[in-house]
Amino acid sequence: MADSRPAAGRGTTLQVQDDLNLLEKMMADLEGAPDAYRPTNYWHHYQRSFLPELKFRGLKSFRRRQFSVLESFGAVDGIIQAAVRLRRSFRGAGKITRFLNWLMRRSPFFKLEVADIDPRGVTPYFYFLVKEKFVRAGFDLDKCPTNALGDLEDMEEISGGAWSRTYLQYCSMFADSRAPHPLQAGFRDLRARARAGAKRAGFAQLLEGATFLLFDIPPQLYVANQYLKASFGPRVIPYDQAVGLAPEGAGLPGQVRGKILMLPSWKLPEWSRVKIDLFWNSASFQEMEPNVVRNYLGLAAGMSPEWIYINAMPRGNYWGEWKPGRGGTKTPVTENVYLEALKGSRGLAATYETDYFLRARDHKSYVFKRLSS
Repeated sequence: MADSRPAAGRGTTLQVQDDLNLLEKMMADLEGAPDAYRPTNYWHHYQRSFLPELKFRGLKSFRRRQFSVLESFGAVDGIIQAAVRLRRSFRGAGKITRFLNWLMRRSPFFKLEVADIDPRGVTPYFYFLVKEKFVRAGFDLDKCPTNALGDLEDMEEISGGAWSRTYLQYCSMFADSRAPHPLQAGFRDLRARARAGAKRAGFAQLLEGATFLLFDIPPQLYVANQYLKASFGPRVIPYDQAVGLAPEGAGLPGQVRGKILMLPSWKLPEWSRVKIDLFWNSASFQEMEPNVVRNYLGLAAGMSPEWIYINAMPRGNYWGEWKPGRGGTKTPVTENVYLEALKGSRGLAATYETDYFLRARDHKSYVFKRLSS
């Protein structure tokens, strides 16, 4: 496995390579995918700004961008800072606040700050809190640092590794979920969404012999593909190779064992008979539609995982009454969708508020265990 620790200290810029031909191929493949595996209204709305940004700005320094659509799926590691907010929400409010914050942060006369908080002290503070969680969970946090790829803004070097606040949030989620589902050396992992890749890489470092099947929709999958390929080298089977692989019944093909596969969402049915140990989904089911979530969970349950982990807003990431052109989900995905979809095959082993550090406790974690046959 490629060493994911930073190659040099602060000030060194390590970039993720662009591959616009691959991005174009992904998007063309997506056009031919069944509707059940294409972006629903929530992400279809974001794609209008997502694709132009990737094409014109590429992935250079993507982990430090401000006012970027990449922030919407956890790809940015910025330093905590104050921001202007409007008291009332209305159409166009997002554009106004982005402009005001852009103006304030470039002004030579004004500076936004959070009183009594040193932004550079936040990440070390959470590092030690999460390190204690890892000790209780039986893991060593120092074995899974992030790296400097993508030129992240919030990078603190601690105990020889690189850390950011947002990366530590995902490490914290992993440690908190550890108690209900013990992990073993032969662990295999399916996730419905690969997301930014940078935040998920910690699992792969802790479980070096594990196989990871990462499913997502382009163009999010493109960002994860490029980042993980740069981070883990030959351990990653990238999209252009992974789409041509097919499992053999319930067994993993020999050439993928111990690897990280970058797969598009529409390939999930082909892998739906492969036996896995854990299905993991974080903060993406809430962005789909109920029927799409039920379909994904049905396929996931067919893979006979011992454990299913879901992190989500209990009432869904719903923006109010849906209207054309405004994004958001058409129907809220509530926790009842998960409970009903898994009823009869999985029992709820644990549920608790997800620890998002300084964010309001608006997410819950659900851990389901397979029922004995």
